[in-house]
Amino acid sequence: LNRNGQNLNGTEPLRISEETRREQIAQLGKILTAEQQKQMNALMGEPFANQKTLAQEHYVSLRNAKGGTGFGPGGTFGGTNPQHPSLNVVRHELVSKELQIMPAQLDKLEALAKIWTEESVKLNAGEQRRTLAAKIDADIAAVLSANQRGRFQQIELQRKINGATFKTTVILDSAIAGQLKLTSQQNETL
Repeated sequence: LNRNGQNLNGTEPLRISEETRREQIAQLGKILTAEQQKQMNALMGEPFANQKTLAQEHYVSLRNAKGGTGFGPGGTFGGTNPQHPSLNVVRHELVSKELQIMPAQLDKLEALAKIWTEESVKLNAGEQRRTLAAKIDADIAAVLSANQRGRFQQIELQRKINGATFKTTVILDSAIAGQLKLTSQQNETL
């Protein structure tokens, strides 16, 4: 999205109704086995109470990234480049509180944000940028304790599912699909 809330090609982003979202979730229930649904619920964990607030702030920050009216320097979510959502989410006040991030951990996450901001602008949107993003993701995981990592993964999955226009795209993520052990027929249906 650009700063006007439009897709980069200038068109309005696809928005779906709450009814359509509920229908998609019901459809997933028909595609996944009972065991896969149980596994998906385990992957998502307890609902993050502030998911809606987090999503709203993230959306607004993307709209205002260059306008300076968002939630951090330059209007960005969490005060850094909005193109690394995991880094921005883990540093968000509500998530940090949920994860009980200690000040020393937050300092390390802020240092990662600085690295991302400085290095990502030098890279094209290709393989080098994906490599840097993967390294930052690994560094985030190294900063967090095992319990924090587990809960953060749940919050991230909830964020992705709640933010996805089409819920099936989240399920098709290789990490999720692998854990759910989707069949080839389920992959095709999704």
